[in-house]
Amino acid sequence: MAWQPSTYSDAAVQSIYQVYAANGWQSGIGVALHIPGGQHFVLSVDTERPLSQYCAHLPEIASRLQMFAVHSLDAVSRLFLPVSFCDENPKITPIEAEALRWILEGKDMDVVATKLHVGEPIVRQHLQLATEKLACSNKFQAALKALRLGIV
Repeated sequence: MAWQPSTYSDAAVQSIYQVYAANGWQSGIGVALHIPGGQHFVLSVDTERPLSQYCAHLPEIASRLQMFAVHSLDAVSRLFLPVSFCDENPKITPIEAEALRWILEGKDMDVVATKLHVGEPIVRQHLQLATEKLACSNKFQAALKALRLGIV
C-alpha cells in the first residue's frame, strides 16, 4: 500500500497522518502479512520524495518489500515462537518443493506452471498445500521456511 498526504485527506483518518507527520513521515509504501492466530505484521518504509517520482517502480518496490517483510517475519518467528513451531519438518511432495523453489527465485505463477509443465490452478493448489503443511500464511513465507528447513 502506498501512502502520502492525499491518502489521509478524509477527516476520519487525518489524525493518523498527523502522528506520522509529527515523526517526519511524509510518504512511503507498506506491506502487511497475515500470520497465524489472526495477527498481522506490517512493514512500512518512508521516503522524503513524493511517490510520483517512483510510479514506474512501485510494483517492483512493493514486491521486494514484501519479500523483505517475509524474511523479517521469519527472523522474528525464530526468535519468539516456540522451537517446536519453527523446527517441524512436514512432508512436502517433490512438486510442492519445486514450486516453492521457483517462488524463491521470484517467478510468477505462469512461469512456475511452465517450469512444472502443469497449469496455473495446479501450481496454486500445490503451493496452498505446501503453505498449509508448513503452517504459514502465504507462499512467500512458506518458500522461506522450506529453505530454512532444507526442503528446497
